[in-house]
Amino acid sequence: MNSEQKTIIDSFQSSGTEKSYSAGDIIIPPGQICKEIIWLKSGFLRNYYLEPNGRDTTIWFASKGEVCTLGSSFIKQKESKYGIQAIADSVGIVVTYDEFHKRIQNYQELAELFQNYLWNALFFLSERVIEFQTKTAKERYDNLLQKHPDIFQKAQLGHIATYLGITQQSLSRIRASK
Repeated sequence: MNSEQKTIIDSFQSSGTEKSYSAGDIIIPPGQICKEIIWLKSGFLRNYYLEPNGRDTTIWFASKGEVCTLGSSFIKQKESKYGIQAIADSVGIVVTYDEFHKRIQNYQELAELFQNYLWNALFFLSERVIEFQTKTAKERYDNLLQKHPDIFQKAQLGHIATYLGITQQSLSRIRASK
């Protein structure tokens, strides 16, 4: 753990509340304002949205040691079309919007770390767009396995398939070819 991560963890632990989630819990449903940031101590979460036809699509996975929130909703305090769900039993340190803003006003280092988090999220999303435009489904699958090697023990095949932008049948074929 580097000193930046330790600073974030210490800040979260001193200003947040520990919460437990069961697999399947909807932490923040689509259509609500995101009023919290979660630092994940254990477990696995996903960000998702519901398409107009009701189809559920995963856009992001978060695992132990990562921060999960709905960025634009949290920052602007506006309704989000995205949601957060626990896909494994999870424990997180939750910091509310108000507490977070008190902290970053008093700790410049924390404000800078959050800015780095936002830059990293922007970079991740840019890379995801490029990945969808330039990589095959198998290459996207391999990249996901590299980042989350235990994904198949944590997430449902349907969540993984939608994250990769493929059907479950295509995912099964890719897995079988390994």
